[in-house]
Amino acid sequence: TERIALLMQDIVCRTPRLSFIDLSEVLVFARFGRSEAEGAFATCHCLTLPESEPGYFFWRDRDTGELTRRSEWFVTKSPVVRIGETSVKYLISFVLPRFCDQTLERSRKADLYPGAPGWIAKLDTVVHELYHIDPAESGIRRFVRADGNDSMRSHGPLFYEHVADMVKAYLASKPDPSLYEF
Repeated sequence: TERIALLMQDIVCRTPRLSFIDLSEVLVFARFGRSEAEGAFATCHCLTLPESEPGYFFWRDRDTGELTRRSEWFVTKSPVVRIGETSVKYLISFVLPRFCDQTLERSRKADLYPGAPGWIAKLDTVVHELYHIDPAESGIRRFVRADGNDSMRSHGPLFYEHVADMVKAYLASKPDPSLYEF
């Protein structure tokens, strides 16, 4: 995670769309995830969301849609995390060894990087998680739908293309290869 944090610092310095990020407010850590499992290679969590009003929260069975539990006074609340005197605003976790095992082959990213080496998938994942950080510090970056309303999805229609553009621009800036050596 130290190597990933150093890479993130270089990416933020060389990528104008991410230059607003203060990495002293981002905690990077690893968590276990089996290589053969499906799911995310990394995740970004925001710790600056306001406490919600009390409300109902429902849990539904994924297969049947049947309501399995309900809480009448559920309140969402972000934990307070500090490193020394610095408040952490975002947590970015990398799933190991899954993150290390990923390649472009048979991934949805492959079309964005024709002919690129497989390790680009890892660099894409790092930039992808940084791109989730909202410049307005209002949570995870939101996307606007064609009708002008906020999308509830964290990946808008152009999200993956924007990430690929930033990855290519970062590499074009000629960073030290030892920083992104996977």
